[in-house]
Amino acid sequence: MATTDLLSALDQLDLCKQEEREDIFADVSTIAFELSLLITFSHMLHFFLKRLGQPSVVSQLLAGIMIGKSFLGHLPFATEYLNISNQDNLTSIATMSRMLFMFLVGLELDPPYLLRNIRRAIAISYSGAAFCTAISLAATPLVYNLTNATGSKSLFALSLALVLSSTASPVVIRVATELKLTMTESGRLLIASSLINDMTCLLFVAVISIFSPTGIGGDETSTGSKLFNGAVALTLIGGSLGLVRPGVKWLNRRNKDRGGIRGIELLGVLMFVMVISCVTELMGYNSTMASFLLGLMFPRTGPTARTVMGSLSYFVHNFVVPVYFGYAGVQTDLTMVRERGVAIAVVVLIAVGTAGKIGGTMIGGRLVGMTVREGLVLGLLLNVKGHVDMILISIARKYELSIILSSLQIWGQTTYMVILITVLLNNIMAGPAAAFLINQERKTLKYRSMGLEWLNLDKELRVLACLHSPQDAPTILNLLEISAGSTAHVPSSRSPLAAYLLHLLQLTPRLTSTTLYHQRIDHHFQKDLLPDQTRQIDFAADAFVDQTSIPLRQINAISSYDTMHLDICRAAQDIWASLIILPFHRRLRLDGRLGFGKEGIRLVNRRTLRHAPCTVGVLVDRGMSGRFVEVGAGVLHKVAVVFIGGADDREAMAYGGRLAMHPCVSVTIYRLVGERDDEDEDFVRDFVRRFVATGMVWFVEKEVKDGMETVEVLMGMEGKYSLYVVGKGRRWGEGRRITEGMGEWEGEGELGEIGDLLASSEFMSSGSVLVMKQHQVVQGRRDLGVEEEELAEAN
Repeated sequence: MATTDLLSALDQLDLCKQEEREDIFADVSTIAFELSLLITFSHMLHFFLKRLGQPSVVSQLLAGIMIGKSFLGHLPFATEYLNISNQDNLTSIATMSRMLFMFLVGLELDPPYLLRNIRRAIAISYSGAAFCTAISLAATPLVYNLTNATGSKSLFALSLALVLSSTASPVVIRVATELKLTMTESGRLLIASSLINDMTCLLFVAVISIFSPTGIGGDETSTGSKLFNGAVALTLIGGSLGLVRPGVKWLNRRNKDRGGIRGIELLGVLMFVMVISCVTELMGYNSTMASFLLGLMFPRTGPTARTVMGSLSYFVHNFVVPVYFGYAGVQTDLTMVRERGVAIAVVVLIAVGTAGKIGGTMIGGRLVGMTVREGLVLGLLLNVKGHVDMILISIARKYELSIILSSLQIWGQTTYMVILITVLLNNIMAGPAAAFLINQERKTLKYRSMGLEWLNLDKELRVLACLHSPQDAPTILNLLEISAGSTAHVPSSRSPLAAYLLHLLQLTPRLTSTTLYHQRIDHHFQKDLLPDQTRQIDFAADAFVDQTSIPLRQINAISSYDTMHLDICRAAQDIWASLIILPFHRRLRLDGRLGFGKEGIRLVNRRTLRHAPCTVGVLVDRGMSGRFVEVGAGVLHKVAVVFIGGADDREAMAYGGRLAMHPCVSVTIYRLVGERDDEDEDFVRDFVRRFVATGMVWFVEKEVKDGMETVEVLMGMEGKYSLYVVGKGRRWGEGRRITEGMGEWEGEGELGEIGDLLASSEFMSSGSVLVMKQHQVVQGRRDLGVEEEELAEAN
């Protein structure tokens, strides 16, 4: 009998274990099916909505609505495959997705710019939050009654003010990145303001949680315990931030001869980020800022950064982000909008939040010198919700409490859905607002010259330096270094420089089979799939950053020579470049003469000069490369700028003024004049006042009558300078007369008469030459997309 009972008990135990395994398998299958639907629907929707100017965030939110309570959750047959009522697993996955996304956001942001604009960002962020808080407090009685809330009205008002004054920085950053706003002044100010708002709101929530009567899990937790947890969390985050830079530098030294770090090392980096973030969550605090700060402290150069960004970028943006943003849509039940009170409450919250954000942002914007239109658009974008809101309601939903909400019974299910619907609609509004901002800025730029002549020295110089092979890198990197105005050791005297290195790879059958598919422009392309010359360029870029401390962002573009200029122009538009530097198609040989170059590169240069959206400089490399300059090393580069007259020569002189700000660069202006032009006179007079009178630039003025005397002056510069900066041409009147007869030297159309003469081995044996062509405003400029279509039809 005992044996029978024992066997029966064992059978029962096996049956329980089998059912448990089946339940686990069913849970895993369900969550995998939900994730597949969420990712698939988001990409399908974005395929259509991106043509309407909507960022992918909107598609991801709508995809969440489709598989959530609003649509599939109400269909009987769908509930057999989707566990809509229990979203704990999806919540955990969404939380981990947020950790990876915010780490990548921190890794891709520009810390120096955030610090330079901290005061302006604080003014905009806090004025918008304060104004929004005041209006939300006034609207509290109406919303309280419409949502049938219970409990303390004062606590309800406080929670509502926190929700409406917050800004979801992940949403803002994603929208700004997709619509190419991160490279604009207003776009980066927008990101800085959203991050400050998010940090402040999360800090406010954390401080209030210390004095709330409940703890994680709904248990009573003393204030002392919460203070201890907070101190441990801060110590953990601070210690981990201190370990990031030394750890990454160690990995870089360990892999200095490789294109990237090993897979096990990459796994270790990601595990470090996830462990710190998860422990912060377990301590009862949100890990958003912990993940973001870990990415922000991450060194941007070396094999570690390249591998992490290359491995995470595609995966996060295409698989992780749809889960994170789609999760808000899954929880939202839009069918409740059919209730009159809910609909009115949603409209009131959207109106109050929008009016508060716009009004406060416009006030703050006026204080920092922004226009009314800029403040209006920034207010619309800063009104996106979801982050702090989701923290509050997810805590209330998961633990049946909230910092100031559920434990005191002031939020019911109706309020919960009203907030979710408001979050969704506010985020959908962000797409058209962002599209409006970028369209307005580009329309303005279309009818305004992008020349260096009008760029103030305290404004950021954005340079897109292009190269085709590692041989182009040394001279171009040296030119970028002296363009910064000073070395990193004297930051106070540096003119701001944003440097981008664009590696242009010709699309060949061999490269196509290696990369598997044609990816036209990719900031984080997998380096292991590219030729060895890319790794050599990476090493040169790492050495440049290590020795100069100038941030350098690398981009790869793979295309044929016929369409390569389109990639250059698009990259310049994406980063809002002020200057494009192109390598000359002929390179220096061992005997000191220029060899024969590739006709395809020459075609790229000519087309870029014709269609570029900013100033273009063609660089003839004749030995300017070498060790990067250091403070105290004396004059290492002597630069001559030849000025005859016209827009291109004014551009060359303006660039020479920037080079003169470097303590190791000596600049001499040679002005060759016959009769004087009023426009040139105004420019030269201002230049002399700023640079010559202060002793920064040497100025030599010579009277010449014809092309022969001009050639004699140029011959007198032989062997004295390491770099000559000249304008391409487009001279009229007197300027054309004093270059008359020099056309016989012009063998390369992209250099002009003076450039061809200086680059000729028969005329001058040393000294690199930079030929500048100023961007010209053309009414009815042809769009790049139109030209690409015509090119495709021609082929």
